[in-house]
Amino acid sequence: MINYRKLLLILVFLILIIVSVIPFAYASTLITTGNNFSHSSWSPDWGIKNFNYSFSYAGDAFSGYEAGSYYEAVENHDFYAYKTPSQIIWPPEVGNGSCSIYRVEMVDSSNNVDDYLTSSAFQNGNIRGYILPGGTYFYFVKKSTYWLQVFASDEYYVKAKAIFELDSDQWYPSGPWIDSSSTSTF
Repeated sequence: MINYRKLLLILVFLILIIVSVIPFAYASTLITTGNNFSHSSWSPDWGIKNFNYSFSYAGDAFSGYEAGSYYEAVENHDFYAYKTPSQIIWPPEVGNGSCSIYRVEMVDSSNNVDDYLTSSAFQNGNIRGYILPGGTYFYFVKKSTYWLQVFASDEYYVKAKAIFELDSDQWYPSGPWIDSSSTSTF
């Protein structure tokens, strides 16, 4: 004969184990940041020039519960750096510099970096897409599905950082410059 009480107890116990082990994520919130940057440099051939560019970052922030703890996380990162025609795209003999991802950081309300991704966590392409004017010069278009995650309860923001540098044989100073922009808190 089947002992229903024992079977029910085992079923409840299994459900509790599954709920405490499997991550449970809530609805995500799109977080974004971006900025325009300018670096001045001098060349004996070209004089003083301003090198302007922009970058944009987007990610999905969410909260969840896993293994008895609450967490904050960000996933589905898009990061791209570019120069629009209005920012003056210089001819190849002058050059436009180079730009790459430095880090994407998850920062708490005390300005401590709690987690970060480096350029090795990103691959070519994007998740969301973008709209920019025709003739835009792209330094990089990268995406990552890796998580930034913290098991704590605080307000956080994401700080995106890029490295910009010029040809050191031609321009003084040539960098590298680390440029950053931060999302709002979540």
